[in-house]
Amino acid sequence: TWTENGAVPLTPGRVSDTGWKIRGVADMNLDGRADLIWQHQTAGLIATWLMLGTQLHGGTLLSPGQVADTDWIIRGPR
Repeated sequence: TWTENGAVPLTPGRVSDTGWKIRGVADMNLDGRADLIWQHQTAGLIATWLMLGTQLHGGTLLSPGQVADTDWIIRGPR
């Protein structure tokens, strides 16, 4: 369902740990659908949500699943 501002809510609609931030969108499992790339701001963890449209289908830590330098931030293509 579209919201008033044209956004589509994701399911789940929130994460319990607000340290996680979406840093990118890419087709991580090559299924032709956009997946979300997350980075934890204080723990340095890097993960992906495999999506089916707006629904979470699965998730996993990436390899490597963590970076030691928490100041390091994923940047998308320019």
